[in-house]
Amino acid sequence: MKINPVSEEQAAGVLPKGEYDALVVNAVEKTSKSGNPMIELDITVYGEREQTVRDWLLSVDTGAWKLQSFCKSAGLWDTYQAGDISDASCKDRNVRVKVDIQPSDGKYPPRNKIVDYLPRELVKPAAKPASDLKGVPAAQTRAAQKSASGDDIPF
Repeated sequence: MKINPVSEEQAAGVLPKGEYDALVVNAVEKTSKSGNPMIELDITVYGEREQTVRDWLLSVDTGAWKLQSFCKSAGLWDTYQAGDISDASCKDRNVRVKVDIQPSDGKYPPRNKIVDYLPRELVKPAAKPASDLKGVPAAQTRAAQKSASGDDIPF
């Protein structure tokens, strides 16, 4: 039989290391094994294909940086500053994630893991039409409107 050899990561179906857009599809408040409050997240990462990755947010010192990064990425910074993050506030949030590959440990195959949450790029507001600008000569305003309507095709 002819085969096409692939890497262990390819066989496991993991996404390559990198930055991706993602969506928090589920969030549940739990207690960690060491007794600390945490939020368990199921996150759909959008790459070459969709990949669901589980992550945990802890409020203790060792995980505070990741919780802060998540809140900044998810648009929850004001909620974080108010000191009240809940599973409901995390669910259905768009985030930007940095994904790595956790190698096989012999028991489980390689899998993706989220190593950080990145600030999402803010959408720049559209430029104001020339007619909205004060002090712009009328001829310049008409030229801008004509250009916007596509009436000045150069050919």
